[in-house]
Amino acid sequence: MTGTVEPGRGEGADLGFRTANLAVPDQLRPLGDGVYAAYAQVDGTRYKAAVNVGVAATFADRATATCEVHLLDFAGDLYGKPVKVEFLHWLRPMRKFDDVEELIATVKGNIQWVRENL
Repeated sequence: MTGTVEPGRGEGADLGFRTANLAVPDQLRPLGDGVYAAYAQVDGTRYKAAVNVGVAATFADRATATCEVHLLDFAGDLYGKPVKVEFLHWLRPMRKFDDVEELIATVKGNIQWVRENL
C-alpha cells in the first residue's frame, strides 16, 4: 500500500512514537484492523516499521481509520512524502488500553518484535 503522509492527531509523538499517518479510504484498506510488522520505503530507503491499521481504540472518541506507520531508526520530516508499506506479519488485534502506561509498554513490545524479527 502506498499513501502520502498527512498530519495526525499527535498522540504518537506525545507518547514517544512518531508515526507517518496515511489516510486510507475503507474500500482501499488491504488488511483488517490490527498491528503489523512491515517494511516502509521512503525516498528509496527501506525501514523496518510497526504499523497500526484502523481506528486506534484507545482514542476512538477522536480517531478515524488510518494507517499509522512507525519507521524504526528514521529521523526527519515525512509530511507530504509518499510512503510505500509492505505488510509482512500480523502482530495483534486492535484493543483499548486501560491506561497510557499499558499502551506505551505494548507499543514498545511491538517495536521490539519488529526490530528483532525483520
